[in-house]
Amino acid sequence: MKSGKFDSRRLALTCVAAAGVLGALSFQQAFAGAAEDAAAAPDAAARAIWREAMELYVPLQANEAAALHPEPRDGFELVIAERLRWGALLAPNELAELRKRLANLSRLDVTPWFII
Repeated sequence: MKSGKFDSRRLALTCVAAAGVLGALSFQQAFAGAAEDAAAAPDAAARAIWREAMELYVPLQANEAAALHPEPRDGFELVIAERLRWGALLAPNELAELRKRLANLSRLDVTPWFII
């Protein structure tokens, strides 16, 4: 078992990246695997935080990626091209609300949940 403080932000970024890039991989699977690797057992409150993070990061990431990869997107695998097209269609007011929620979520201190 590892000792010391666990870097919860690093875990969150790892999970978000894995779940965002691998559309077929559910966020819960990504989180559980990363938490197990870190010898951390996420509780219900922690899982709720990461679930909300995914609700925010996935559309924001899709929108930002769509801006970097404009049409035609036929060179991408179908699932990636679809995600890019979806991200490009998100309305500015919806993106603003997601960014506002993300700012609020970023203020939470979840470090105490990951002391091993």
